Amino acid sequence: MKYRADIDGLRALAIVPVVLYHAGLGMSGGFIGVDVFFVISGYLLSRIVIEEMQDARFSFLAFYERRFRRLAPAFVVMLAGTYLAFSLVMLPEDFETFSRSALGAIFFYANFHLYGAVDYFSQSADLMPLLHMWSLAIEEQFYAVLPLTLMVTLWIFPHRWLPWLIGLALLGSLALCIYYTNAHRPFAFYMPHTRAWELLAGTLLAALPRMTAPRALADGLGGLAIAGLIYAVFAYDARDAFPGYLAGLPVLATAALIYCGQAAPEGVSARGLSWPPLVFLGKISYSLYLWHWPVIVFTNYTDLAPDSWVTQLVAVALSVVLATLSWAFVEQPVRRRRLFASRRQVYVGALVSAVAMGLVAFAVIRLDGLPKRVPDDLQAVLSNPALPTEGVECFFIDQAATAEPCLKGATDTPATFFLIGDSHGFAMAPGFWAAAQREGVAGLQYIAPAFFPGLGLRAVGASRNDPRGQRMLDIIAAHPEIRTIVLQASWADYVLGQNWKGRSWLYQDDVSAARTGAENAEIVTRALDRLIAALPDHQIIFLDDVPAGLELDLNHYARRAMLRDIPKDSVRLPAHQVAARRAAYVPILEALAGQHENVRFFPVFETFCAGPEGCALFAGETALPVYRDGDHLSNPGALGLSPLFDDVMRRLRQEAAGAG
Repeated sequence: MKYRADIDGLRALAIVPVVLYHAGLGMSGGFIGVDVFFVISGYLLSRIVIEEMQDARFSFLAFYERRFRRLAPAFVVMLAGTYLAFSLVMLPEDFETFSRSALGAIFFYANFHLYGAVDYFSQSADLMPLLHMWSLAIEEQFYAVLPLTLMVTLWIFPHRWLPWLIGLALLGSLALCIYYTNAHRPFAFYMPHTRAWELLAGTLLAALPRMTAPRALADGLGGLAIAGLIYAVFAYDARDAFPGYLAGLPVLATAALIYCGQAAPEGVSARGLSWPPLVFLGKISYSLYLWHWPVIVFTNYTDLAPDSWVTQLVAVALSVVLATLSWAFVEQPVRRRRLFASRRQVYVGALVSAVAMGLVAFAVIRLDGLPKRVPDDLQAVLSNPALPTEGVECFFIDQAATAEPCLKGATDTPATFFLIGDSHGFAMAPGFWAAAQREGVAGLQYIAPAFFPGLGLRAVGASRNDPRGQRMLDIIAAHPEIRTIVLQASWADYVLGQNWKGRSWLYQDDVSAARTGAENAEIVTRALDRLIAALPDHQIIFLDDVPAGLELDLNHYARRAMLRDIPKDSVRLPAHQVAARRAAYVPILEALAGQHENVRFFPVFETFCAGPEGCALFAGETALPVYRDGDHLSNPGALGLSPLFDDVMRRLRQEAAGAG
């Protein structure tokens, strides 16, 4: 196939936004660069396959040899370098997780692995060096079935039908993508059949007859396409319902630019994309895609001034250097057959590399992430058995929609109240129930992860309300003798639509859907109002929440301490961050208490971390962690805060006595 410099320039328009977006250097929609790559890849590979099949010279062995030559060498070098770098700094749990993702990358199922492990836009993604391999896995899954599918299709149907059949497949995949983006966005993002339409857009372009176009038409279309890409790069955001129909803009724009370069090679867009600096970036784009994310993750993981744009620029520059070296000394020699000259050498080399890397990953997993790499004192802090919250049998993870509540507190007395909430409520529960025992009162606990104790609220794109809300009402109705309900949850997360990890989400109800994080507050307030209205004969008590932030994450401290000595008394969440989170939700809970006679708000954590020094991760002479991650109290931390609940328990005991 004749070389087209404009396609390499188009690759540059894909890789630059991706790198800058990941580095936090602007371009809020830079992730659309992956969609541009999908269309380019679909066009180039499909055109080769279709032309070779038409000429009766297609070979499966030759096709996959080209894929191995293109992908495997640079990937092997990147993975080896990434393993070496992170072996020096990674905590055992993270190193084991990294090795599991390495297996997914090696054997082309990274997208399936990551779908079950992490949301692409979550903060935890910033600590996964191989997160970006999901897109390469989708490409390889596509090319695993493309040649055989095209061969069977051309054997059954006349060639002139091929564009129509590809178009039907494209529309089917697009429909699935739009549906699942609305129903369950991570599924739409990571699954091959919901992303196939983007590659099929390139395949369709390759299957259409070659067409020419007047230069004026090509220039106008090319200008609109570039404007569309620029718009998407700067206007899209991680909170948008992507991919869905929003991905149509970068896909159509990319297809249009490929068409313009083919129909009018002398046109403005084709000549502009053939600008040598763009062409060079396009040539190294594969290696740059491989290297940029591990480099950025390394700066995040080790906390090398991640909020500094200078640090991120250095990370980008280092990525470009590594990519250039990889392209010149790894990619090119193999592709030009200066290394691995024969097909047999390519297949043997690929097999040996996959087995060797797989064995390394498997060994790290079996050896629990090689904990001997971590200093003994740090390992002792991380593995302290006292840190996890006790009573996990009352934390309803999978069975919450059918679970029965647990009796807690002074269990030799009848339950007089409910404790309902999410994982924050579970983390503070040891201190809460210790206070209940001291005061001689008991209650029923119904707590589940990420359970918002309100009614009628759901995430944008979710097709139904959380069934646990109805289960909560059913449990309350089954215990008419209990007239008091205590609610505790991560209020700031729900109101702000963002947690301490940086993960973002939006909510909707039957009245409206939030388009920005600021609109979440109204929907959250309405959901709590609905709960209050549904329980007019009950006393409802809102408890506030503990501070949350990256500085309170025990693993974040440990990652930094792997490289440097960090005094434990210096690890604190700044006071202004403590105040900002409380300011987001406390006025809402106070307003609800003021509007309803049966609602009260107890700011039990008002004095916790209220000083100018902020919130400490470690406390006491033993310096035990107060938190186990950035927003969940440790077991000793919760028990240490137990006296904060004494006033609440006295009120509950008095009300129980009055009711009796």
